[in-house]
Amino acid sequence: MLAVSLATYAIWATPSRFDRETIPAISRLIDMPEKELARRLDGACSFVLLKRQVDADTATCIAETGLAGVTLVADTKRFYPEGESAAHIVGFMDNEDKGQEGIELKANDRLTGEHGQREVIRDRLARVVSEIGEVELPENGETIHLTIDRRIQQLAHTQLAAAITKHRARGQRGCARREERRDPRARELSHLRPQRPCAA
Repeated sequence: MLAVSLATYAIWATPSRFDRETIPAISRLIDMPEKELARRLDGACSFVLLKRQVDADTATCIAETGLAGVTLVADTKRFYPEGESAAHIVGFMDNEDKGQEGIELKANDRLTGEHGQREVIRDRLARVVSEIGEVELPENGETIHLTIDRRIQQLAHTQLAAAITKHRARGQRGCARREERRDPRARELSHLRPQRPCAA
């Protein structure tokens, strides 16, 4: 598993309906200073993003409080279990879930699923009262299978990184193939940190 999408949530607020007495509780749950939360709520926008990529447990805590003026929107976060060793192959995605490098970019259309849709009636506390019309279920994107062997890839990454340190090289390149099939089992070209694309 070189990349996987984790379920997260985006936390939005409607300032006109937000109870200011709940600022301390919300600020603790989303790990945001109270002054910063108050500043966002005091803006001119009618709908304000408080935080993206909030984990499911935190989102559940927020939902259970039943606070008025707070909306949870389902989102995803890309996680790369192999880290740097496969970053230049897998690439990374931006905050809008669009591939920016590597396989994430090349196979973006295949990896991208379809959003679902439903129409609901909410009460004054933004709780769903009933559904109207037909529900369109979301569709997952494809699973992409590569010939890369994660163990060989990790070994190649470790050995080349050690060689760079030893010889003070400015870069490295390597490729391992299985001769009878000639498909790449490992490819090591450069360093990328997919979790922090801006630092790549």
